[in-house]
Amino acid sequence: MAKLAKYGYSRDHQPGERQMTLGVAQLAPPYDIPIALTIEAGNISDQTHMWKTYGQVRHLLQEKSRVLFDRGANDKTNLDRIWMDGTIV
Repeated sequence: MAKLAKYGYSRDHQPGERQMTLGVAQLAPPYDIPIALTIEAGNISDQTHMWKTYGQVRHLLQEKSRVLFDRGANDKTNLDRIWMDGTIV
């Protein structure tokens, strides 16, 4: 019933269901503390959603921080943007 839910890629193979996606950023072990959460419509790409989540935490990262993300969010545009921020080791 959420207005944000849209038809999009279904990871659970239910294409007739509306979807929402969640993005979470967290500190590395030993802290493992979530520091950002984004919720987007189900028809947004993983690459676009990742960039929005990264945008929430980029000001918290120190130079040479390590940024890890899954292959769904991995694309040259995101990698280039993060590299230009100086946060990739």
